[in-house]
Amino acid sequence: MSELVVADNEPIASILLKLEQLPDRDVAILAAPKNGSLRNPVSMRLLQRKAEDLGLDISVVSQDDMTRQLCAEIGFGCYPSLESYQQESGAGHSPREWVLGGRLAWASAVSGLCLLALASLIAYFVLPAATITLVPASKTLSIDVPVVADVSNSSVDPAAGRIPARTVVQEVAGSTNVRATGQRDVPDKPATGVVVLTNLTDQPLTVPKSTILLAGKVAFSTTQDAHLEPSIRIADTSISGSATVPVQAVDPGEDGNVKVGAITAVQGPLASKVSVINKAATTGGTKKKAAFLSSDDQAKAKSALLEDLRQRALEQIKSQIARNETFLPSPASMGEDAIQQLTFEESPEQVTTQTRVNMRVLVRGLSFQGDDVNQVVAQAMDNAVQRQGAGARLSNAALAIEPPVVLANDGVAIRLQVRTTGQMVSPVDAAALADRVRGMPLQEALSELLKAPGVGQADVQLWPVWASRVPSFSWRIHTRVAAPPA
Repeated sequence: MSELVVADNEPIASILLKLEQLPDRDVAILAAPKNGSLRNPVSMRLLQRKAEDLGLDISVVSQDDMTRQLCAEIGFGCYPSLESYQQESGAGHSPREWVLGGRLAWASAVSGLCLLALASLIAYFVLPAATITLVPASKTLSIDVPVVADVSNSSVDPAAGRIPARTVVQEVAGSTNVRATGQRDVPDKPATGVVVLTNLTDQPLTVPKSTILLAGKVAFSTTQDAHLEPSIRIADTSISGSATVPVQAVDPGEDGNVKVGAITAVQGPLASKVSVINKAATTGGTKKKAAFLSSDDQAKAKSALLEDLRQRALEQIKSQIARNETFLPSPASMGEDAIQQLTFEESPEQVTTQTRVNMRVLVRGLSFQGDDVNQVVAQAMDNAVQRQGAGARLSNAALAIEPPVVLANDGVAIRLQVRTTGQMVSPVDAAALADRVRGMPLQEALSELLKAPGVGQADVQLWPVWASRVPSFSWRIHTRVAAPPA
């Protein structure tokens, strides 16, 4: 069992820090009467969350009615005095810092205490008693809370709705195979045919094999030597030496299939000495389908590898940040701007089967603490409740906080909108209501309690079973305020 002394005006942050340093699971918080932190519903919810996180069983000793009421609603053990706490828990010591009131002289008080104990024992078994349970009326309240996470903020500012953020950067590299699935036509076989060569001189000529002949821009090559007799003239008739020679298109493909009379020029030194003509069309030039790395293949491989590397970077970032920390990548990291380097092992234009693509990706973004968001949301909800009317406050039921919606993210600041829902209750003066129904019959007392402002439900249990009225003595009436249903 650990005892934690809370001084006047000690902030809730200091109390939460001290709780983390205690060695025991069972903790008694001894609150000074003027401590305001434990009279604040927001602070009590933070204390409840911390107790759940650390697995603590907390009891609170306080002379303040409001503090005890909040403790009862939230489920903490609550005691009005150190003696009552020690009697129930079995604790046998008290820290020097705790002072309940003025000290009485021991010798003069012994006899009075004995008589008081005897009288109380007799009254307890003779006089009727009542337990009054009150449940405050509640109303659901939902609000949208704007939150800005900014790298320029060094601390949480609940009033302005601003929280600190930090920049996180992660670079990863990888590669993948990409298959060529594109199909295109490529030349297959060259066209062939025959041409007639004519000697334009009076001297014999030899047209060697591989002489280039032209049909416009399409080139053909002779496939054998051709011997041409000289041109002669008999009377008025000119007889030219000629020969037929086979040719083949220099380049494969359908372009070599030319029509009759298309081959008309000889290339080289024989151009002015020899004429050429094809008296039949050339044929046999064909094409075929061939695979190639299309732009679609490249785009799909790049997109898939980019997404894979981006996910790897996000997983590495997730493993490095705290459990309650949230990371949001910048917009640039979600597109192709995240690519720092992209290379293919072979030129894409030359790939006919497959190749390997290499990529380096940089993911950048901002991270922020979820607890910081919750603190801003809790304060905004508390402010919204106070605007509902005097005395309104949040119940101790946990706020329902939806995942934040990102409104804007420029890589330096993130604008969020967080929707939260809570239960709003009005204060219940349990002591005053108990005093109002003293001596009333049971049903009349219940009716009176239910008519009281701020009361949603009421229950009165009398002891012993034959009792029909609420006791007239206030000290025989025990009251408690239960938390409204969530």
